[in-house]
Amino acid sequence: MESNTELCEHFNVYSECDKTIGKHYTIYLVRNASMNSSGWFTLYINSTYAMEKAYMLGIFIHGEPRASVDDVIALWNADRVEITCHGQAYPYPLVMCWVEQCIENVKTEPVCEETIHHDHFQCLKESHFDYLSVEFSATFSANGPFISPHSIRCSVSNTEGTSNPKGRLIVRNFPEQVRLNITTPFEELAYGTVTLECQADVYDFTNHFVFVSNGTEYHVLGQRDGFAWVAGYSMDFHSEKIVTCMANLKTGGYLNVSKTLPRILYDLRFVHGNRSVLIALQPDEKVILHCDATGYPVPKIAWLRDGILQSHNGSMINASVSVKEESITFLCLASNDVMQISKTWRISLISK
Repeated sequence: MESNTELCEHFNVYSECDKTIGKHYTIYLVRNASMNSSGWFTLYINSTYAMEKAYMLGIFIHGEPRASVDDVIALWNADRVEITCHGQAYPYPLVMCWVEQCIENVKTEPVCEETIHHDHFQCLKESHFDYLSVEFSATFSANGPFISPHSIRCSVSNTEGTSNPKGRLIVRNFPEQVRLNITTPFEELAYGTVTLECQADVYDFTNHFVFVSNGTEYHVLGQRDGFAWVAGYSMDFHSEKIVTCMANLKTGGYLNVSKTLPRILYDLRFVHGNRSVLIALQPDEKVILHCDATGYPVPKIAWLRDGILQSHNGSMINASVSVKEESITFLCLASNDVMQISKTWRISLISK
């Protein structure tokens, strides 16, 4: 209680309090007090020698336990987890907790509709009388590993009654609710494609994922893997960008996780490695040449026909050879800030 608060002002918040002042005494009468009103109070008393003395007064009101159990998140390979049961009770309660393995009612939905009791998980907290507070907290250890979700059960009892709180032991593949990974090896990022993997726990999420890149959404359905939904997606990668995984909550809405893909400068290369190609055509027969250069920064393309620069600068060009020419040479030059590479096509007429 605050030092400037009258005793009745405190108790009137929760119950009723009357104060009677006599010549040599003060009487407080409190009615309908509950355990919430318990606590320590400082009383200031003036003695006959005009000296003020302070006394500590502890008032603890009996009440049946009001207990709760915290949900626990355990990794599937955890050797041990801590379970905490806490609340209010007076007298101080006897607390007993245990965990029970859940049987999944369907393959994709771990729900504790039925449980199997394991005696070796049972833990007992010794009761002791405590004059300091009506608050209690008891912590136990449960041994792993845990191959399925569990239900946490506790029995909290004192002379006033019993409380039986429940909690969940949630088993996950990883600590976070949602995790986004780049599964493409770093050295392979240079080839223009990145593979992402998003995981979300099966307890709070559906198997619906949305990958977002440059404002475009890609909807993917995940597969069950242990205690998580897992979805993968591959996308082209040519520059630094932010990618986001949106995991669909069972209660509605999404939980988002984002990552920034690194910007990587890498050498140019041709998708098809042959840099010199021979082609034989009929007179005036047309063929499309494809300059399949890739790299970052994105390369610029230039075409030369028999050493003469062409106005066309796309990745493809039409080519043909006439009877008068007999043969021609096309050269593709691909260049960026890193380097320049070339590819040659020698086109000739089919011999009769």
